[in-house]
This record gives sequence, C-alpha cells and structure tokens, in this order.
Amino acid sequence: MPAWVQPYGLFQAAAVIVCVLLTHRALVRSDAGLLERPGLILAVLIGAALGGRLHVLLEGVFLRGLGWNELKPLLHPLTGGSAFFGAMSGVLLVLFLWRRHLPTGGLGGLSDAAVVGAGWGIFIGRIGCLRQGCCLGNPIAMPNAIGSALRGLLPDWPGLWAFQPLPMWLGLWALASAYLSGRMRRAQPPGSRFLFFVGFFSLGRFFLEFLRWDPGWGFPLKVAQIESLLLILVVGAILYRRGATHPPPATRPAASRLSPS
Repeated sequence: MPAWVQPYGLFQAAAVIVCVLLTHRALVRSDAGLLERPGLILAVLIGAALGGRLHVLLEGVFLRGLGWNELKPLLHPLTGGSAFFGAMSGVLLVLFLWRRHLPTGGLGGLSDAAVVGAGWGIFIGRIGCLRQGCCLGNPIAMPNAIGSALRGLLPDWPGLWAFQPLPMWLGLWALASAYLSGRMRRAQPPGSRFLFFVGFFSLGRFFLEFLRWDPGWGFPLKVAQIESLLLILVVGAILYRRGATHPPPATRPAASRLSPS
C-alpha cells in the first residue's frame, strides 16, 4: 500500500460515501435529494476535509508541539489525521454559506436528514481507527481488549493485544445517538434532531474519552472533552431557546364521559 494511503483514509472515504447516500435517501422523501446537487456535495467534502485537518494541525502544533514530519501526512486525503468536531465545523460553515441553495427545508431540514448518515459515517470511520491502530483506549486485561477478537485478522498487531477498543465504543455510541435523536418529540422545528444528535454524541464522548490512552498528555481533560462540553452547552442553549419560542402544540382535552353525545 502506498505511503500516502492508510487504512483509516480508506475507511473514511467509505464513510463519506455512506453518509452521502443515506442523506440522499432521507431527502428524496420531500425533495430532489442530494445527488442532484454535485456542487453542494463537493463543497461539503472540502469543508469537512479542511475543517478536520485544520483541527488536527492546530492541536498538533499548539498543544502537542509536533513538527513538520509528523504533520506532513495531513497533505494527503487518504491518510489519517482528521477530527470529528473540526470536520463538523467545516461542514456547518459551508452549509451556512450555501444556505440559499439548499434543498427544501433549508439548513435545518438538511442537517436532520444527515443524522443517520452521520451516525453510520462515524461508525465506519472508527472501524478504520481500529484497523490502523490509532485512538486506542487504556491498556487493560479483559476479553474485550483489542487483539482477542482481531488477533487472527490482524496478526501484525502484537502490541495491541490489551488496549480498550475505544474507537468501537465511539462508533457504537454514534449509532445510538442517531437512534435516540430520532426518538425525540417530532413537533420540534427543523434542525432539532441534528442538535439532539450532537448533544447525545458529545455527552457520551465526554465520558468515553476517559478511556483514551494518551501518554504524555498533562491536562486533566482532553481536547475532545473540552469541545464536547462546549457543544453540550451550545446545543442545550439553542434547544432551550427553541422550546421557549416554539412551544409544543396544545393537546385537545379529552371529552368528559358525562358530557352529552
């Protein structure tokens, strides 16, 4: 495999394809879909790539002190080095700038339609983390440690025998967050399901990040945990404001049994 292609990059490309197709399927129920807008798809992909790479670049330079040799792989699209929160910020910025040309429902409708695709995309991308051996959890001695299930498939991973499979938990939680967001009250205005998804995923990730093995990191909270807390506060404030300005519709009181028919 060429040096500019890594397993995570291939899984990330597959995750993008799945996310686009699932979002298109959700949109065709009310509009022309997403595949009819190749310009929008390309702009979103560029925003996600630049946002995710920029996030890793800033963290690597200012918080980890990485040099050019460690950051050079970020120039290749099929290598590791992307961050969910950075990619999501890039996508939202592109959609905001593109808001006049979005499908029916605008930014809120499109973001709601992308929730299921985003959940599966994160799950597939995290499987790529497992295959590449990054983002692992703390060393443990349990049956669910990396190696017990993948030892036969990945014999070249002898050093990963006893690490918590953190990427797997993050991927599964992304799917659970997509499901839970769909179970919320459907009377919410457009965009609420996406906000619930971000809130659920950020809440779970805050706690799951305590499992991450990150030697040399001297801060009590990791970058992803700080970002998760900020997102939880922002999402909570937006949902609270929406609840105040868009109260649920009043339910019609049931007729009394003693009332005349």
